[in-house]
Amino acid sequence: MDTLRGGRVVVSSPDSPSSRGAPVPTLVEELRIGSVEGDCDAFANVISLFVDVPGRIYVADLGANTIRIFSPSGACLQTLGRDGSGPGEFSMLAGIARSRHSLWAMDARAHRLTLFDSTGAVRASLSLGRTWRARFPWPLWVDNGGRVHRWAVPFRVPDGTLPTSRSTFLVRHGSGGTLAAADTFRIPHLDRRVETYSRTAGNLTEISPVPHSPTVTLDVAADGDVWLANQAVFDLHKVTYQGDTTKTVRLRRPPAPLEGRDRQRIAAETGVPPDKLPDHKLSLRSIHAGANGWLWVATETRVVREWDVFDEYGVYIGRVASPVPLDTRPPPVFGEETIIGVSRDALDLQYVVRLRIIR
Repeated sequence: MDTLRGGRVVVSSPDSPSSRGAPVPTLVEELRIGSVEGDCDAFANVISLFVDVPGRIYVADLGANTIRIFSPSGACLQTLGRDGSGPGEFSMLAGIARSRHSLWAMDARAHRLTLFDSTGAVRASLSLGRTWRARFPWPLWVDNGGRVHRWAVPFRVPDGTLPTSRSTFLVRHGSGGTLAAADTFRIPHLDRRVETYSRTAGNLTEISPVPHSPTVTLDVAADGDVWLANQAVFDLHKVTYQGDTTKTVRLRRPPAPLEGRDRQRIAAETGVPPDKLPDHKLSLRSIHAGANGWLWVATETRVVREWDVFDEYGVYIGRVASPVPLDTRPPPVFGEETIIGVSRDALDLQYVVRLRIIR
């Protein structure tokens, strides 16, 4: 561990758990919610998850445009929302979070943020204006101070013109249970050329960066600071809303070269010449800051089977395997002693599972 001029702490670990001296934790499945023909627990398309302090599990189902609330034992307690455009209804439910005062829900199509009280009544709503970009799921976080953080983009001006800036932001709301925004954090982007390719399905054409093109991934820590990483490098940076980097957690694992059959396969699938593809594979895919200060880093896409894990000091613990594959979307929720995520069976049906962290 080193402290640089300016106060930034750098914790650098070798790519081996032996330096820590403690055993690597294991995960055990202890709860599974879901059914084929049930009412409350039959899921169509789980898009977002949240767990509150008492352990209640909140499940946002995009397929039904509803929010289901379950007890810590998995019993269905309440269903909020329905398909529609009125108060308390959703046309495209994309993200949820539970603060001390309200349940926050984001409608990506209506560009509207809705707050529900504990009875399920609409407490407040805010129209965010039309934007040039959406996220599925739409990221929302709650820190230990009760402040809500949401991912945001500039919205269209009244005449319908797109904003000139295409930056993305985090917006931090105060802990008083209102929609007033207290602070913003501009998410950095990588200033480099990215090769893209297009895929067409029906009348829809999707333009995507070629595989292994790095971007900035992030998560909000329990104390309200932001963890950032360039996916090409295994360096995790903790940054305040004022832009000060206070800590860097580094795993000394060099990126793997993108070569051979992998390179030829991607070139054939995308139509991008091999010499235009990235030189290396991505070092990581996503960061997840646990409620206990641990960092869980996923290196897989679509489905994750294990994470690289760091303790609250930033020291590398090792690779922790999941007993069941978990979807990367929605991202799992990492608590003090549990992980909540979405798993699938052989028929591709979704289940919400809770894993216990055994140290």
